[in-house]
Amino acid sequence: MPYDAEIRTFEDYIRAQVTGTRLPGRAVADADVVGEKIVELCRETGIRNVLVVLDLAGRLSAIDAYEMVSSAEQYGWSRDFRLAFVDLNAESLQDVYFTETVAVNRAFSVSVFDNEEEAKNWLLGQDSEPKAR
Repeated sequence: MPYDAEIRTFEDYIRAQVTGTRLPGRAVADADVVGEKIVELCRETGIRNVLVVLDLAGRLSAIDAYEMVSSAEQYGWSRDFRLAFVDLNAESLQDVYFTETVAVNRAFSVSVFDNEEEAKNWLLGQDSEPKAR
């Protein structure tokens, strides 16, 4: 079953709250559905800052993390976008950090957080200090 996503536009960023369960063999396709909607909204509004709050059960495999970044490039995710992920599932937080590594290695501006306040501060340039892990 695809993820549920509530996507809202604010003055200087787009926020997506994503809920559901990561299923083996479906994680990339389900993420792509949400990602494509966000890309379309970014293009319509001209907003380049995106905050994605993940409330997803289940783990994310390294292969899925890698493929998510590759497929995002294919459907138009721009290197001009700035993306902050908040993973509310402590079990998968390290998995999403790996997604960040893959994305940053491909010159995307992506950072992962465990809370929304820090993510929003980074996203909007209010916190330029690198995160300690």
